[in-house]
Amino acid sequence: MPNDIRCVQIDGSERNDSRGILFRRVGNYSTMSVQFSLLSVLLSFVVIPAHATFPGKNGRIAFGRYNPSINGWQLYTASSDGTDVQPLTFVSSFLSDWRADGKRIAFDFSDSDGNEQIATINPDGSNMQQITFGPGIHEVPSWSPTGTQIAFDYSPLLPDDPNFTTSIFVMNSDGSNPHAVTTAGFDVEPRFSPMELESLSAVSASLPAMVSSRRRSLS
Repeated sequence: MPNDIRCVQIDGSERNDSRGILFRRVGNYSTMSVQFSLLSVLLSFVVIPAHATFPGKNGRIAFGRYNPSINGWQLYTASSDGTDVQPLTFVSSFLSDWRADGKRIAFDFSDSDGNEQIATINPDGSNMQQITFGPGIHEVPSWSPTGTQIAFDYSPLLPDDPNFTTSIFVMNSDGSNPHAVTTAGFDVEPRFSPMELESLSAVSASLPAMVSSRRRSLS
């Protein structure tokens, strides 16, 4: 299906520009799993001034790689030139997002019951705080520009359930007051916009037609 990039405000009202929470609407979870993570690379392919995710000084990067000792993916940080690699998490963890001030990182991870949760952590790996609980998936966290809220996609069900759908939620940075901002079906990969880009139609047209697996590297 065509890439359907949309934008909502925190109150759930849709916008025609990119000032708010960008997300992807897909046909179903299978469609999502074989498409490239478009919002993760949106700012790389749209021609805009080069700077950190939010305006500010660039610093260390966070990334994931497979760790056979935990039989899963683990997050690490490194200097911008790839040196000084340090482990960040010691649980099976996937996608991460830096807070604008660089002092906390939000990430999703698998808990002991097979659900996907969100936690925040200091860049040195200390003070991990789980902020979502319960069954289902809470994934792809994205900090707001002020660092006071986190957007994520959520389902109370697991992907193998025939009734599985995902919606975009927003919560306070401590996990309180989670609430839906979309309810259309398969809305995924939210990203708070750090700046005003072009119209959404222009942004969508700028994205390359690439097909990959968001989780293929995890298999």
